Amino acid sequence: MALLLIFAIGQVYLAVSLTESGSVVPGESVAMTPPQLMGILTTQGNKEITVNGTNSISGATIISGASIETPAGVGATVSLGGRGSLEIEPDTKVSVDFDQSSVKVMLTVGCGNLRTKKGTTGDISTPKGSAGKTDPAQDGKLEICPRRSAAPIEAAGAGGLFRLGTAAAVAIIARGETAIAVPVSPRGILY
Repeated sequence: MALLLIFAIGQVYLAVSLTESGSVVPGESVAMTPPQLMGILTTQGNKEITVNGTNSISGATIISGASIETPAGVGATVSLGGRGSLEIEPDTKVSVDFDQSSVKVMLTVGCGNLRTKKGTTGDISTPKGSAGKTDPAQDGKLEICPRRSAAPIEAAGAGGLFRLGTAAAVAIIARGETAIAVPVSPRGILY
C-alpha cells in the first residue's frame, strides 16, 4: 500500500512540474536556439596564448567575438570547422567574428592567414581598413602581414638602382610610407 501511495504522489508531482511556466506542453511549438558556433584552438608546441584575456592552450574553444593574442615565438591556428581556418603568427593581436557563412578578422598587430571554404565569405581588416575579402563561390585564402609588406626591388642595370651598386638592398615598405635604401658591398659589408 505504501508503494502505491508513493507512486501516486510521484505521478501528481510529475504532471504539475510539466505544466509549470516555461515547460513544454503537448501541441505547442518550441523555438529552438541554434547551437553556438565554435572554433578549436591549436597552439605551436601546446604553449599558452591569450584568448579574451585568459591564458589558453590547444583544445580551447573559440567563440565568435574572441580576442586572441600570440606572444613572440608562439603561433596558433583556429579551426572553424566547415567555414575554414585562421592561422595567427607569433606576436599578433586579432579579433575574430564568425557565423554560418562568414568569417571576419580584425588584425590589430602582426600577421595572419585566413582560409575559407566554398560558401563562406572571409574578410580581414586592419586599423587602416579592409585588407581583402574572399569569394564565397570558391575556397579562398587571404594572407596579411603589414610588417612584412616589403617588396624587394631588383638592381637595375650595371650601376644598380640609384647607382648603389648591383648588390644594393632596396625595399619599399607599407604602401610607400617608408623607403629604405641600404647599400651593401659584394662581401656583405655596409659602406
